[in-house]
Amino acid sequence: MEPEQDPYCIRLLFDQLALRGRDPQAVIDLVDSDYLQRLWKVPPNLAFSVALAHDRLKQPQKARSTLRNAVKEYPWLAARLCKELDISPIPKAVWGKEPNGDYQELLCQLYVPKAKDLWNTTEATSLLVEICYSFEEELGLGEDPYWLAQIPETDLARHVILSDDRSLMALLDTRVKSKFTSVSDPLPPDDSIQSYDLSGAGSGSGQNRSPANRAQLLESLEELRAYFQSIHIENLVGEGITEQNLIGALEGAGSNLDEFRRNSDRFQTVRMRLQDEGVQVVFDQDGHGQEGLEVESEDSD
Repeated sequence: MEPEQDPYCIRLLFDQLALRGRDPQAVIDLVDSDYLQRLWKVPPNLAFSVALAHDRLKQPQKARSTLRNAVKEYPWLAARLCKELDISPIPKAVWGKEPNGDYQELLCQLYVPKAKDLWNTTEATSLLVEICYSFEEELGLGEDPYWLAQIPETDLARHVILSDDRSLMALLDTRVKSKFTSVSDPLPPDDSIQSYDLSGAGSGSGQNRSPANRAQLLESLEELRAYFQSIHIENLVGEGITEQNLIGALEGAGSNLDEFRRNSDRFQTVRMRLQDEGVQVVFDQDGHGQEGLEVESEDSD
């Protein structure tokens, strides 16, 4: 769970979980977050669900205004929702509106079939009908909504793969689907660390070492060495690390405690994996008392 990058696109499901869990305020807080709006803007599922959240909290004016904005921004989702709820006739303002391309179709299908039961109450359906009929002006097609930030295709693909819905999989770009090799770890990040090499499974000790795997681990080690060098970790060790001087060093290097902890954990993982590969990572002091990282191989290569 990495809220800022959201690699599994939990933002496309969070609202439904919160509403089903009887916590509508959580949806409102998420949508009202200035920080997350800058990152994500307001995708269609959040735009519609926040109106439901206000409705459940007995805030009718806020529910109407937020839903009206959502319908204006995403008329194609409103039209699909009316169709799924068997609203007849479909209000003229949204009638005939369809998603524009596979991307919008995917977002529509990720929300409407799963969320329609949340809208299938007298109060919610009446609110939707009232707002859709309130438009006197012609709505656009919603081809390029201002509220819709482009979701990274790999992140969206992970979300779809984990949904295990073949009809949704068909809407993904074949170029992205071709990278999908594992159900347990769909589309791992580019900087992931492999925990083991399947090609050596069942082999004796020392036979499952892969030069490619070792090179990848050494590359990760070098990245981590550069990170710790940037915060002058050797000086902190010499002085005695305290939370105060650590935070100061991290701020000076443009880092933070969360990143430091992630990289510390990652270093331990890389170090253990290199040990399995026959490489020892040791700390060595130079003539000036400065600590550094060195690697020692158990064999000639």
